[in-house]
Amino acid sequence: MAAVWLAGNWREARHLHQAQDAVASGRLVDAARLAASASGPMVDVDARRTQAIVALRSGDLAGAQRDIETALRTAPNDWALRRDDAVLLLRLGARSAARAQMRRALALNPRMPLPGGFVTQRP
Repeated sequence: MAAVWLAGNWREARHLHQAQDAVASGRLVDAARLAASASGPMVDVDARRTQAIVALRSGDLAGAQRDIETALRTAPNDWALRRDDAVLLLRLGARSAARAQMRRALALNPRMPLPGGFVTQRP
């Protein structure tokens, strides 16, 4: 049983790795297909993150937002997802939501460098 479980996780991780390689080489259609085929607890968050990157590079800001929100339901304490969500929200014009999400990201990782468009507040 364990061998079957490991083989399944290996296959899903391989799909995800192939999706990330496809993103890096600009093959967004292949990346979307491979990321969508990767599922399971070991790869789900990274697969959704990859789908969000594909959507963002394709100009689908709403799709990227949906993918990040899906990933955050699985990994609510992922500071990088919260940071990426804040940046995306800022691009969508949702400034107060972006600030709130950046505060959450900073609470999870206080040493995180702020991305462009965000400034630290002075006491």
